[in-house]
Amino acid sequence: MDTESKTRSAGDHGSGVLILLAILAAVPAIQVAGAGDAAATVLASVGGRTITVEEFKAEVVRKVRGAPARFRGEDDLRRFLEEMVRVEAVAAAAREAGYPERLEVKRAVAQLLAARYEADLLEPRLAALVVADEEIKNYHQEHPEEFRVPRRIRGAVIRIDVSRKADARTRAERKERAGRALEEARLLPRDAPGFGTVAVSFSEDQATRYRGGDTGWLTAAEAEARWGAAAAGALFVLRNPGDLGPVVETPDGFILVKLLEEKPADVRPLAEVQEPLRRRLLMRKQEAEAETFYRDVARRVTVQVNRELLERLLPEIQQQAQAGERALQPPPLPQTSPQAPVDPAQPAEQREKP
Repeated sequence: MDTESKTRSAGDHGSGVLILLAILAAVPAIQVAGAGDAAATVLASVGGRTITVEEFKAEVVRKVRGAPARFRGEDDLRRFLEEMVRVEAVAAAAREAGYPERLEVKRAVAQLLAARYEADLLEPRLAALVVADEEIKNYHQEHPEEFRVPRRIRGAVIRIDVSRKADARTRAERKERAGRALEEARLLPRDAPGFGTVAVSFSEDQATRYRGGDTGWLTAAEAEARWGAAAAGALFVLRNPGDLGPVVETPDGFILVKLLEEKPADVRPLAEVQEPLRRRLLMRKQEAEAETFYRDVARRVTVQVNRELLERLLPEIQQQAQAGERALQPPPLPQTSPQAPVDPAQPAEQREKP
């Protein structure tokens, strides 16, 4: 944004703030209550509840915070008050209908109160927590097993498939083919790239066949997932680049393995893990701080949990939850003065009276 744009933006925001302040100052002039000291602070009364000037001002600030310049004037203020009155009226009707006693309403109110309380008292404590570089360094040194990288190998394979339903003769023929592949592989130079053309001639592993059987870098677990424990074991027992393993028989055929390169097990350096570790340690601090907060809250109020009853109910409630039964839902409130649906096209004088 150029200087002129920034200046114009700042001017717009400043004028918007002035507009908001002027509108808020004018609020008492549009009050709807009657005369008297008490009435002078009341804008509306709904079902015995009042909307005061201060409450209205706070609601206006909440609505326009960040965009005061979008105000169109007193018409917006009147509309805001109408919205507040409408909400209070619907809430009064809900109270009259017994909604405050409904379980889901009680739970929602409790969650709202808890969320507001946590936002005011817990979240600032969590935001103040930090993890120093020295803490990260010490943790890295004291817990090397958490940062250990397993041995990795770059190998080469030749896979010769045999159907599990194949007869003994077919399996013997395929085993003989694997033996020929091993003999040709032994004739390759020790520094040859994998199995070279031998893989093209013999291998049925399409993912590696045309790159000399090159597997890429793998851990033992990854090799086992691809070719089975026997082949992975034969590959990872090799120690020197260029070493060949024996023909490995598996339920699905035969595999030849060759070691190309290896990276021994190691510990990831601090520089590589510092920021992820900082986030992890900060999360732990925040969890501990939150637990302390909840313990302090529990000490100030009476908390009793009937563990014995809970354990007796758990199997039944779990079954109901899994079955999707409605037994856990509170019973519906009785309907009061049901009315037939209104056809908006029907003239008012022809509609059935309740």
